[in-house]
Amino acid sequence: IPGATRYLTALSSLGPDGNIDEFQRSASDLLRRFYQHSALGDFSLGRMILESMSLGARFRVFFPVEMTLMVKALVTFEGVGSMLNPKIDIPQVSRKHVNEIFREQFSPTSLGKELMRGLPELVDMLVRSPKIAADGLRTIDESMKQTSPRSPLEGLRSSIISGACIVGAVIAMVQGGPMYMWLSLLLAGIILAFVRK
Repeated sequence: IPGATRYLTALSSLGPDGNIDEFQRSASDLLRRFYQHSALGDFSLGRMILESMSLGARFRVFFPVEMTLMVKALVTFEGVGSMLNPKIDIPQVSRKHVNEIFREQFSPTSLGKELMRGLPELVDMLVRSPKIAADGLRTIDESMKQTSPRSPLEGLRSSIISGACIVGAVIAMVQGGPMYMWLSLLLAGIILAFVRK
C-alpha cells in the first residue's frame, strides 16, 4: 500500500494550497479499505482509481488527463467484463496482461532495439560533448572575469567633500582668512575632485 500511494503521488502535481501529506494518508486508507474488500470478492479497480482522483481534487493534487481517460477505459472494461462473466477477477486478468507487457518491453531484445534506435543521438551527443564542455567552461570563465557594474553613486562621497572644501576655501578667502587655510582647502578640494572613491 505505501508503494502504491508513492507511485500515485509521483503521477500527480501539487496545486496551490495543496496538501500532499493529507492526500497520501487518505489514499493509503482508501487503498487499505479496497484491499480488505478484495478478499470478499467485492473489488472495482476503476472505482478505486476514480475515488483516488476524487481525493486528489479534495486536497488540490492533480493528475494528468491521460489518467482520466484510463479510468474511463477501466470502468468500461470492468462493466463489459462483469456482464460477460459476473465472477471475473479484473485485477487477476490485468496482472496477467501487465506481466506480459513488462516481459515484452524489458526483454533484452526490446532493450537492444531501443538502444540501437537511440544510438545515432547518443553518438552525436558524445561527439559534441567536448565542444559543449569547452563552451560552458568559457562562459563560466568570462562571467567570473567580468567586474561588477559600477554604481551610479560611485564617487559621490569624494565629490561632496571636494565641493565642501572648495566652497570653504572661497568663503575663507572672501572673509580674509589666512592664506595657508584657504589654499590648503582649495588644494584638497581639487585633489578630491580627481580621486573618486
